[in-house]
Amino acid sequence: MTVQLLTDGNYDIPAKSVYMITLADDFLFMHVGTKIRDTVQQDFTGRLLSSLEDDVARDLHDAYGATVKYGAPMRFTSPMTEDVLLWERVILPVPAGPGGTILVCYSEVMSHQLEVYEYVFRHSPVPMMVVYPIFTPQKIIDDGWIVLLNESGRMVFDIHDRVGNRRMREFKAFQCPELWAELAQSFSRPGPESRIQAPVLGEDYTTLLVRLKHLVLLRFQPKTLHAPTMI
Repeated sequence: MTVQLLTDGNYDIPAKSVYMITLADDFLFMHVGTKIRDTVQQDFTGRLLSSLEDDVARDLHDAYGATVKYGAPMRFTSPMTEDVLLWERVILPVPAGPGGTILVCYSEVMSHQLEVYEYVFRHSPVPMMVVYPIFTPQKIIDDGWIVLLNESGRMVFDIHDRVGNRRMREFKAFQCPELWAELAQSFSRPGPESRIQAPVLGEDYTTLLVRLKHLVLLRFQPKTLHAPTMI
């Protein structure tokens, strides 16, 4: 493997990599990839590793030193406690002249957030539905493709197979005209959340509409849940 291949290759290696060069018993940042910079919100290019003076830098110094000493790639996992991230790194030593070594540190963020969010959404006692809204040419919401439905939502809507290509209007709960008039008004209100007054699932539920970037989340809060429910 050469430095030119790492820099000019067709893979996404530079954006997710940090290139270090040995400098006595320290390491100098030669390159910090764009995706690394975006994640940590810093650019360490031109700085010594020792100048960072934190626990992560000290762990990295030990890992880099072992890679140089043994001249073999190393897999290394380190925490970023401030951002609650885990980094999984592969450190590759590349010879750079007599006594010199360039370290290519390819990093991926090991994010467990998605699987946690999925579990919380799926098993929440609050029925929830995520839809992709469908608008009329006049930009008025007229229907929505159902994207996600949690287990509680499947129970109240009596859906026990795949959501497939179902639309909201296919269900009796969404077939009242006053509901769609209110949904249309909710998109003209400021703020991401709107409380829907129409009894979608009857008087035993309160409906909250949350506008996401391209999707809409509908939360049907059971009034029998007396304790505050965050999900």
